[in-house]
Amino acid sequence: LTVTPPTPNPPEPPTLTRYQQIATELFGDLQTIRGKLPELEAPHPETKTFVDAMRRIPRSFVDTMVGQVQQVPEYQSANRLDVQNALSSLQLVDGLRPFIDALRTLLTVVENTVDVNYARVANSALELYQIAKGLARGLNSPHIATSVEILSEALGRKGIGAHTPKPQPNTGSIPPSFPAPAHMTTMLVDDGIVITGKVSKMEH
Repeated sequence: LTVTPPTPNPPEPPTLTRYQQIATELFGDLQTIRGKLPELEAPHPETKTFVDAMRRIPRSFVDTMVGQVQQVPEYQSANRLDVQNALSSLQLVDGLRPFIDALRTLLTVVENTVDVNYARVANSALELYQIAKGLARGLNSPHIATSVEILSEALGRKGIGAHTPKPQPNTGSIPPSFPAPAHMTTMLVDDGIVITGKVSKMEH
């Protein structure tokens, strides 16, 4: 008699949060946008110096040269600048520059939204941590003292003030579409921890 072991049920896929679902949808939107763009060229170390140098050439000079090639046969004979290709490339530049500015603005706003939301939660956590330390000192509560030890180990010191500020890219002419955070005040408490007040939406 052969006994076949039961087939284990496959694990259920993790449940996505609301924002993970939004991000998944946005990934699909990005692929749609990517499909509408011309063939893109990723940065490469071998061409970076060349591109950086040519970026400093005035646009007025380039436009003038393209016009001169169309009028001077000797320039055409040099076969150094194809007018049609040049005009096509300049149309790409003029068409995509505003789109680049819009993307930069959107990226700046999204990054700041993420950072501000994390800052609010982290600020509330630090405030409660200070309260917990006071309770541990003032009450005969071993469970609070143990909790403070766990929190202190999780806090460490490498994460406080160690982040390098992100460079702010050129945001173009499109203003951010969400209000700036409320006015913040800071205070220095023991252990060298800086706590920012008046930003948390989680208080009471």
